[in-house]
Amino acid sequence: MKKRQIHLVPQFHHDVEYVLPMEPYLEICFENLLAAHELLSKHPSYAFLVEQVFLLERFFEEYPSLRKSFRRYSEEGRLEASPATYTMGDLNMPSGESFIRQVLTGRRWCGPAATKPAPRSFWISAETLFATK
Repeated sequence: MKKRQIHLVPQFHHDVEYVLPMEPYLEICFENLLAAHELLSKHPSYAFLVEQVFLLERFFEEYPSLRKSFRRYSEEGRLEASPATYTMGDLNMPSGESFIRQVLTGRRWCGPAATKPAPRSFWISAETLFATK
């Protein structure tokens, strides 16, 4: 039997303005990204996943000096933006155009930005699958 290696990759989920206004959420997200940066810098085997490009964009506006190290972690395969959409889409009410625009905008940003998209980890809801049939 072929042995397989399993990676548990920490990440956090962020619903923009779900319960709180955006600014308090961004503070929480920035704290998470700062903690991830510290762990990435101290532990060479640590990896981290960010769900939305929007968070990285805002984070780098506040912490531009960390962009270079985040890019390095991305190039090392230890930091990924996945599914590399701009924001987490509300797929309970699917719109093909909205979904594609989220993907295109997020992946366009990932090109020159700190991380690369991770096409192998892509979320999609049952509603979206039904809507595309």
